[in-house]
Amino acid sequence: MKTIELLLKKRKLLFVIIALISVAFSLKIGKVEMREDEETFISPTDSVLITYREFQKQFESEEGIVVAYESPDIFSIDEIKYLETLHNKLEKLPGVTEVNSLINCENIVGVPSGIEVKPVVDLNAVGGYDAEKAKAASTDNPLVEGVYLSDDYKVTALLISVPGMFTGGSDEIHNQLFEALKQLVNEEKKLNDRDIIIGGDIVTDASVEQMMHADLELLFPLSVVLCALILLLFYRTLATTLVPLIPILLSVLWVIGLKGWTNISMTPVSITLFPLIMVIGMANSVHIINHYKKVRPGESDNYKAMKITLKAVIVPCFSAAITTAIGFGSLMVSNVTGIKQMGAFAAFGVLIAFVLSMIIVPGVLVGASIFKENSVIHNNERMAGFFTRIDFLNKKHTWKVILFFLAITIGSAVFIPAIQVEGSMASFAKEDTKLRNDIRFIDENLSGISSFELIFSGNENSFKNPEILERIEELQREIEKNDNVLKIFGLNTMLKTINRALHADDENYYRIPSTSNEVAQYLFLYEISGGGELFSFVDEKYSKARITIRTKEMPNTEQKKFVAELTDLAGNVNAPEYTVTGFGMLLAHINDSLISTQIESIMLALAIILVMMFFLFGIKGGLLSIFPNVFPIVFFLGLMGIIGIGLNMATSIIAAITIGIVVDDTIHVFYGFKSEKNIGVVNSKAIRNTLIKTGSALATTSLILALGFGILAFSNSKFIMDFGLMSASAIIAALAGDLFISPVVLEKSKLFNSKNK
Repeated sequence: MKTIELLLKKRKLLFVIIALISVAFSLKIGKVEMREDEETFISPTDSVLITYREFQKQFESEEGIVVAYESPDIFSIDEIKYLETLHNKLEKLPGVTEVNSLINCENIVGVPSGIEVKPVVDLNAVGGYDAEKAKAASTDNPLVEGVYLSDDYKVTALLISVPGMFTGGSDEIHNQLFEALKQLVNEEKKLNDRDIIIGGDIVTDASVEQMMHADLELLFPLSVVLCALILLLFYRTLATTLVPLIPILLSVLWVIGLKGWTNISMTPVSITLFPLIMVIGMANSVHIINHYKKVRPGESDNYKAMKITLKAVIVPCFSAAITTAIGFGSLMVSNVTGIKQMGAFAAFGVLIAFVLSMIIVPGVLVGASIFKENSVIHNNERMAGFFTRIDFLNKKHTWKVILFFLAITIGSAVFIPAIQVEGSMASFAKEDTKLRNDIRFIDENLSGISSFELIFSGNENSFKNPEILERIEELQREIEKNDNVLKIFGLNTMLKTINRALHADDENYYRIPSTSNEVAQYLFLYEISGGGELFSFVDEKYSKARITIRTKEMPNTEQKKFVAELTDLAGNVNAPEYTVTGFGMLLAHINDSLISTQIESIMLALAIILVMMFFLFGIKGGLLSIFPNVFPIVFFLGLMGIIGIGLNMATSIIAAITIGIVVDDTIHVFYGFKSEKNIGVVNSKAIRNTLIKTGSALATTSLILALGFGILAFSNSKFIMDFGLMSASAIIAALAGDLFISPVVLEKSKLFNSKNK
């Protein structure tokens, strides 16, 4: 009671404090950045990321973009002239350090004096350009096929190099290039009717970042409008429409401000924070307004009615806010940085929304002249009739209700094993987007954009030793047998090509040279002939070497299987000391973390919430509260398996969040039932009274939550869209569980009977 007195009597002082804190947080809103890169998904101290960074630094690895297009005759003079024009345009884009294409990619040719390194398409050749020679130079050229040219010679690619993090690159440079590249793609379509395909990590990252901006601009205003419309529909007054928006808008401001003060960026998954806090925070206001609406007509003044209201709702609302915060907070056990941060900030936002709602909504409504009319009583009676009918159905058809929900639960559980883990960051995008279509095109026609790296280590000059190189060669041959491998190349590829060129292109010499001396001579000859790719595959001391394995986009199960196969193969052929890395390896590691996040966060959230339920309702009550909450969790997981929605950055957190949210309704039902029992009401009537008193608020909050999550279906991101749709389905299932399963469980268990008088 002292807390309630404080909230109402000191409301003006509390309003001033809230305003001052809000100003402090607003100062940092402009400092929050959008970010989508490896460290968005994985801790900077993670060993897999550290290995990847070491690889990038060791080989001064630059970022790359694939630009491709299709033509019926790539080698015709008109097409080559177009290629040259496009090549030159790409070189002028901001941030580009180099462009490689058929115009300048290396063709190692044998000559009487040794070898020459010429471009595949030699526009300066004596006698002019020769299409047949260019085509011949591409045939069986491992440095060209699959990289710059499709197998059917109908698709060609240009590779753009951009500075990486160890060569002066930055998000700003990459984003500027992406914007310029998009503009060029549009111009080529308009001016030359060319469909230009683009792909690569920079393209994916920038595309996802743009989706984030678009989502923020769309989803937040939509959630505000939705909340306002629902409040207006249910309560029909300006005060009850606008006042509840204040605490949730301030909650969002505080969350963004906290991100600014802590220098933590916005990530793809954290975009969901704002609509989530809006709709979840709204539940507090709905419970206050709904109860106040019931008691105000029967009380002499606003103050007394609000005291009664807060006494009835503050404990269950606080308990519900805590359980929701626990659901979000459980995500902090994740190894995925974006999910961990999202869990922390969402938990903060939910708790702040509760505090602000308990201060602002009662403080303002106490001074408003609403809910005094007799029509309010009639509206309450209509809602009471609806929930009385639900109570009648539960009592008359108890076993049918039990069997119905049991059948759906078991049926849903059957499909849970069908859930797959999304294996690609491009899966952020919807199926019909340019990003997804372009990546699919590159996978089908070239060597893809997903890659793994095998980094071999040895002593100085180890990788001039033919014996060691032959062991790596054996490993490469075994890796190539995997159906997911599109292309594999490295130092051996270059050596074999040089050896063949020095022996009049005799295929019998497409092999590793026999002696260390030959290896050293061939590589030296390549360097003095103008070759520039050697140190992309080996360091200057020849103590480290790499092979790059380009693969198709794979689901998580295939990624894990592929990494395991690499390890087994390397062991079987006695390969030199090696490390598996590359962006594909990083992605596989992130996907493993997503799975562990799902399991660990669910277990943690369940354990903490169960302890809390024990505290609120005793051991028996806590155990009984499990039944209505198992149903929505199993239902939405089964639904994911049925309709083929994968586990990804967004959907991996649904279970933990859902546990926290669906328990809210259970708390209100159990708490209402306990209150009825405390005043001596028998089980049957206590159940009916609980449904009548809490049902309207439960239905309203569930509708707000379901529609609020449903708003996420308008997201530009498939991840967020799936997250919204699945969460909305879980909310509806949770409401059904608490209107049907909870009453049946409470009545049959005779919980709280010791309180009868």
